[in-house]
Amino acid sequence: MITDVLPDGFCPLDETRSFWPAAPGDACAAGVAWPTTSYDIAAGWTGNSYNLPFVAVTVPNVVVNGSNQTSVTFPARMLPVYRATGLPTLAGDSFLNTATLTGTTTSIPAVSPTETGSVLDVKDASDERLGTVLPTISKQMKPRPADPGVQGMDCDPTVGDPYGD
Repeated sequence: MITDVLPDGFCPLDETRSFWPAAPGDACAAGVAWPTTSYDIAAGWTGNSYNLPFVAVTVPNVVVNGSNQTSVTFPARMLPVYRATGLPTLAGDSFLNTATLTGTTTSIPAVSPTETGSVLDVKDASDERLGTVLPTISKQMKPRPADPGVQGMDCDPTVGDPYGD
């Protein structure tokens, strides 16, 4: 089972259900986008994050480029407000997204004949910090001309000296 914990400030998107019907601007509307693997029916808001278990994921038993792997991708949208507090989300906010993997695996005799039939528990966890970019301001000024009476105080960037920091 793969479970992702999406922090407050975001909402997951799904093809059939709205995870927050009252989201400002219909930010969590159903049908907008969908995950590569469907969310389990238990997916939902926990009071401070979205708990998103995915339906069973099968990793193929075909070795491709030296490893067996599969990817699960899901869309999410940053909300204008935090759901738990109603305070606005802001540029520069930081979010911690966590995913965990639990499951079992059975060895493949052709690959690992000494472990024929064994079932191993698999556990893994991953965190990724998501950050938003702060806005920047570029303030430029045009230098005062040496002789304003001759050149004038024109703000047109094509006239006179160029703008500078």
